[in-house]
Amino acid sequence: ILNSNLAWWYLQQTASHLGKTAFRMKKIYLEVLPVVVPDAPTRARIEQTVKRLTAQPSAGSTLQRSQWEAQANTEIYRLYGLGADEIALIESSTTGNK
Repeated sequence: ILNSNLAWWYLQQTASHLGKTAFRMKKIYLEVLPVVVPDAPTRARIEQTVKRLTAQPSAGSTLQRSQWEAQANTEIYRLYGLGADEIALIESSTTGNK
């Protein structure tokens, strides 16, 4: 969840910025980060996707890694109950900022 587009968007809105793409990760910003606990099937899907991304940083093609990241973000958007307009706002605000 913490490396998702949703978390980056949240930090853009709340945290102190250090340049264009970095944030000051102070306790006050992370303590209030709303974390939703997923049910077991959702957690398993997110974990499976994250394992693919982290198993070997260079594993998979660039296209495949982008698809895995998109899949993880989709699961997280669903977990938080976001609608199409909210997702579009987050996607447009985070493209190229991670």
